[in-house]
Amino acid sequence: MKSNYNVLLLGSSANAGLTFYYSRLAIVFKKLGIEVIVLYDGREQYEKLTKELEEYHIKRYVDVNLHNINVFNLVEEYRLFKEIGEKEKDIDFILGGCARESLKIYFLKKIMKVPALSVIGSFPETFPLYKLYSIFAFNKIYDINIVLSNYSKVRMINLGVKKNKLFVDPIFSPDLEWFDQMRVKNVNLEKYCLDDISHPVVFYSARHERGKGLEHYLTAASYVLKKYDATFVVGGEGTLTPFLKKLAEKLEISKHIIFTGWIKIFDMPYVLYNIADICVNPSIEETLSSYLLECMAAAKPVISSGVGIAPEIIENGKNGFVIPQVNPNMLSRYIMFLLENMEMAKTIGKNARKVIEQKVNMRNAAQRLLELFNWIKD
Repeated sequence: MKSNYNVLLLGSSANAGLTFYYSRLAIVFKKLGIEVIVLYDGREQYEKLTKELEEYHIKRYVDVNLHNINVFNLVEEYRLFKEIGEKEKDIDFILGGCARESLKIYFLKKIMKVPALSVIGSFPETFPLYKLYSIFAFNKIYDINIVLSNYSKVRMINLGVKKNKLFVDPIFSPDLEWFDQMRVKNVNLEKYCLDDISHPVVFYSARHERGKGLEHYLTAASYVLKKYDATFVVGGEGTLTPFLKKLAEKLEISKHIIFTGWIKIFDMPYVLYNIADICVNPSIEETLSSYLLECMAAAKPVISSGVGIAPEIIENGKNGFVIPQVNPNMLSRYIMFLLENMEMAKTIGKNARKVIEQKVNMRNAAQRLLELFNWIKD
């Protein structure tokens, strides 16, 4: 199997700039012998991402309008794409981007004369016109679309994307080499209000927005706290944060709830490994749930709603539990079961870690992409 490919990676998103997971993927590619050039919009999701790429001698190009749909910038961008094409004559594939970037991908494909692979990280269902354009882009502009789970594949087929255009690969799963280094690196827990915490700890972290099931998490916590003394951590923040704090007060559980604010992704391995006893994921909508996979990488027992990759990798009672969405009563019952059986919970967590080691990690995902590259070339 050939491995010495050259990939142009669109490594940023419209909301975040250069993303953590694309940066890790670029580094994992490099370790596998794949040369990577990163095209991004000049911003960083987290500090030091570009520094990490520099340490691995990964070249970068900046297009400040990469995620801008304004056609008036296309002439300037076309010149940049031609410059990249002239300098980087050995590119074999373009990887990354979604519907928003598809027009740029079209020009890059024409200039470089190479296949382009999209990464679909969210479902394009919000606006009808954008949904129609997305389906067109995935079917006509991109050669293959990477979806992060079979759950996502089914959703995209139902939206109208052709089955033969979809390839399942959870590329935003944990980079275990990095994760294990970070889980033992000391973190200032005081800034997250986790420095003087009472165990057992039930943990959930997500953007505080509709669809993440945070209100159901707090409702489940109120049921559990009627019988057991535990600490419930609410990581993240967002538009719903004030509502969630008021809900905790209304449910009379505030003294058992810790709102941490955003936990930096560089600190999350340590926090999960050293603070959490039980992790939950009551989300209503996910394409993958990298958070869930990180909980499993930290060897924690997980209780997840049946979205994203959860039902594909979790065996009930062996390495976690899958429950229906919007079911705080069942969520509370499984939390109480684990609180009552903490030795079993530890065994379930160890089994969860084995799933990540053996199946769902970034190195394995990158190797599957390498097999896909070979299949396309053949």
